[in-house]
Amino acid sequence: MAAVYKALSKSANDKDDAPTNGVKRNKQRVLILTSRGVTYRHRHLLKDLASMMPHGRVDAKYDQKKRLGELNELAELYNCNK
Repeated sequence: MAAVYKALSKSANDKDDAPTNGVKRNKQRVLILTSRGVTYRHRHLLKDLASMMPHGRVDAKYDQKKRLGELNELAELYNCNK
């Protein structure tokens, strides 16, 4: 019984998600973009948010409001998954 417990507890403690050097790395990439008509305050806010997120990708303004399905293609182009 103890051998089964040791085997199960060892596999539960050995996670592959844990980094080897102790620094957790965020693998999610976020696309940051605005629509047309934003004010300078919104632009500065998004610039500050982008500087705080090293995993974020910044793009210029998105002009199309009718074809929002193209956002998925744009995110795929920048290798973003969020």
